[in-house]
Amino acid sequence: IVIANGKELGTLDIETKTFSSFNTQFTSFSKVSYANGLVCFIGAAFDLPPTVVMYSLSKKKCESIRCSVSTDLSKFQGYLSKPETIKFPTADNRYAFANYYPPTNKDFDGKKGTSVISDKPPLLVKIHGGPTSCASSQLQFGLQYWTSRGFAVADVNYGGSTGFGTKYRNRLRSSDYKSPG
Repeated sequence: IVIANGKELGTLDIETKTFSSFNTQFTSFSKVSYANGLVCFIGAAFDLPPTVVMYSLSKKKCESIRCSVSTDLSKFQGYLSKPETIKFPTADNRYAFANYYPPTNKDFDGKKGTSVISDKPPLLVKIHGGPTSCASSQLQFGLQYWTSRGFAVADVNYGGSTGFGTKYRNRLRSSDYKSPG
């Protein structure tokens, strides 16, 4: 059982080196465990709060066991920004990734704009703790607060973040990596 690209849960066939993704509505996974053909995990997405989930390998089906929020989230439809993974250049011909959340508010069209300075939204840049963790695409009301008010947010997965392969994570071993302190 593996998490691929930080956003997909599935199985990896060691012999053929092929990944088979589980068909779930979740894009963020943690606390993954396996026993007797069942995979249990905490799953979340940009519009789904963390939920304890059980996935049956034989039935290829998810069952939500317990959600962390009892509030009806349908009232937030049209205000929750869906992240997209972006890749951008960094130093030494390398690149990094970020979850980019565009401004989203069903009651306001930011493209018509009121800014005299730019036709682009203001951007907040968020950096996760680490060094070996990654930005999550799970529902974050603090982040969604800003996107519903016209801000874009970039949640950065800098070199060394997990979920992007060994080579990306091993950037921390580079001789030019400088510890902040």
